[in-house]
Amino acid sequence: MMRLIALLLVAVLSGCATKAPEPQPQPAPDVAADAPAVYSLDIEVADDTRDNRLRNLLQQHLDIARYRASEAALSRGELARLAAAAPAQAETLLETEGHFNAAARVERDVEDATRLRLIVAPGPVARVSAVSLEFQEGLSENDVQPLRNALRAAWPLGEGTPFTQALWAAGKNDLLLRARSGGFPLARWGETSARVDPDTQAVELRLVLASGNRAKLGALRIEGLKRQSREAIEHLAGFSHGTPYTEQALTEFQERIAKTLLFDSVRVQLQPEAVEADGTSPVLVTITEASLQQATVAVGYHAN
Repeated sequence: MMRLIALLLVAVLSGCATKAPEPQPQPAPDVAADAPAVYSLDIEVADDTRDNRLRNLLQQHLDIARYRASEAALSRGELARLAAAAPAQAETLLETEGHFNAAARVERDVEDATRLRLIVAPGPVARVSAVSLEFQEGLSENDVQPLRNALRAAWPLGEGTPFTQALWAAGKNDLLLRARSGGFPLARWGETSARVDPDTQAVELRLVLASGNRAKLGALRIEGLKRQSREAIEHLAGFSHGTPYTEQALTEFQERIAKTLLFDSVRVQLQPEAVEADGTSPVLVTITEASLQQATVAVGYHAN
């Protein structure tokens, strides 16, 4: 009896020793957040019928698109961050084109997780509903009414015009340059604002141009003379002391000096910050005289 029990125990132990162990499930390997990310990006903008203007804007300025175009190494964690930020960034970019109710989202392709899609609904474009353009200081005086009329006519964003940040900035720069070249070199913007109503897509513009006093042409300050006389330049001025300043007057003065061929370089500019007691500002003439041989030929030519 004891022998039978021993034999059975041996058989059981032998069976246990020869039984193959069951395979244990292996956990799926984790993908590190800093592992390189491979992805493609498609940008879809609804109703972008004007030469893909909005799509090109996003393609050029979105961070996630610029990284893709540069083929720079990007980790999965960085890609996730850029993808999460892309909708808000896209909506902000579209505001510069007058779309203040844009909506954007990022989707992954269900069949290919490396393919991203940015889907954008730009919404209607905002339009200018009112423009207030005011002039202060010298530009408010009666004798410069023609200049005020010209400035108003040059403003590019009239009522009903689609509002864009580019036109808004360009218009302000252009009017400032026109005011300065038209006699007010110290003109600056006292106030500018664009108030947008996102519900009605209406934009109200307000601009106040503070011009300072109208500049007057004063005494010539000539730098660089060596052999030529001061009178050789003074008689070419074409304006008298106290003449109202315009950029054109100084440009024509500079051209007359250059045509004498007595100077290698000429620069004529007003010094508006230096105002004399009589209200005039000096005119600085900076020249570099031509070589003696060139000057001799020029004098002979003009003498004929």
